[in-house]
Amino acid sequence: MFENLSKEELETLYDEIIFKLTAPFPSGTVEFKNPTNKASAYIPSHPFQYRIRTEAGPYWSWRITTEKPIYHEETDEIEVRGVLTILHASAEGQGFATLDRYPDTKKIKFYKESVRAAASDALRDAADFFGIGWRDLAPYREWAKNPGAGLVEASGSGVSKASQLPGKKIEVKHCKKCGAVLTQEDLDYLKLVRWTNQVCQNDVPEHQKKKYDPHYVEKVK
Repeated sequence: MFENLSKEELETLYDEIIFKLTAPFPSGTVEFKNPTNKASAYIPSHPFQYRIRTEAGPYWSWRITTEKPIYHEETDEIEVRGVLTILHASAEGQGFATLDRYPDTKKIKFYKESVRAAASDALRDAADFFGIGWRDLAPYREWAKNPGAGLVEASGSGVSKASQLPGKKIEVKHCKKCGAVLTQEDLDYLKLVRWTNQVCQNDVPEHQKKKYDPHYVEKVK
């Protein structure tokens, strides 16, 4: 999908996306499982989902990797795992949900909702590997005081890397018809068939392909 980007351009695009993803959430996003215990601070899954969807654009994917939820009898929980990918970087997350049962029959209530809750928790766990939400939770986490976590300035180092906005911008070309990212193959094909509109190979008009593509095969109607 990104064959038309150089290694430097790909790294710059990744830095720009991560900068947006790890920016502080709006005030009030952090919630507390126990209002009297600051260590119970957490960010619900929906802000993570919205942040990734809006700031990573088309450059992310989420895939559940467990064929079916894993049941933990000792805690009466189900576990779901999934992989979050940002460009070419991936992180696996684990999510858990305690099963809600009827007190008399012990049958499970709202099983599908529990599975969805575990999947959402897995996405939140994977997002943590990319540093999403770290700045918001830093005041409530001891590990955040360590300069190695990248949230505080090391002595004599000036501003931390996480606080610097990448200055270089790159242009990722999209098909004007379907919106897909143009690959190097698409760009080469546009030159081959002498088509100047910025579209992917599939959206080049058939008459243009037939005229200039030496390997053109007419579609069977």
